[in-house]
Amino acid sequence: LPLYILPLCPALALMVAGVLEAAESGRLTRKDFAWLKRGRWTFSTVGSSVGATLVIVPWFLPAATRSPINFGLAGACAACGCVVLLMTLLALIEHRARRYRSTIATLAGGVLALQLTLMFAGLPIAERFKISKPLAEAIRARTDESVPVAEHDYGEPSLVFYLRGRVIESLEDNCAVRRWAHKPYPGVLVISRQALARIEKESGPLGLEPLGNASGFNYSKGRWIDLLALARGLPGVTPLR
Repeated sequence: LPLYILPLCPALALMVAGVLEAAESGRLTRKDFAWLKRGRWTFSTVGSSVGATLVIVPWFLPAATRSPINFGLAGACAACGCVVLLMTLLALIEHRARRYRSTIATLAGGVLALQLTLMFAGLPIAERFKISKPLAEAIRARTDESVPVAEHDYGEPSLVFYLRGRVIESLEDNCAVRRWAHKPYPGVLVISRQALARIEKESGPLGLEPLGNASGFNYSKGRWIDLLALARGLPGVTPLR
């Protein structure tokens, strides 16, 4: 997340600027330039690897090509990869020629181009993969803010975000889920269909009410998942059997 790395950026910027200013004014030693060369090769390895991965790998992943929407996601990844590869190549050319200010300008422009590509090509398509959003919308449409929410087998921060800050209780095991299901006041449980089937096979139906479901690729865990929102003690909804 940006908040983890942003505090480092001013200090890193000053460090890099100090080194490059010293290089331009002839105050670096041969050993210093050797380290700059090593940095150039490290950057080229990372940049070319990331760019090539974004261009090639998504076309071979079912998560990126299963539907026309996902096909578009693979194309967006490829576009981002092309930007990274081009930025890497141009920056290496400038850095090798010791045009350090031009190198920085190339990197800044490349990062801006990458951000714009992500914003206009990648994020609108990736938004359709989100599982938490439709499930949270179903919960908010059927319950008010006072109804507590619990989860089992889906402890994702995005669910908290789309539930607009509701506190979510995590149920660690099957016994905790069964105890939750028999409490006397209203509540909502978010659980994967696989986990629910396992619990009900072990101890019988929980008697919970369906509020909604969402299926998709949980890219933070790297797996496909089918989620259910189940309610306890809400009137007007038929319990699951």
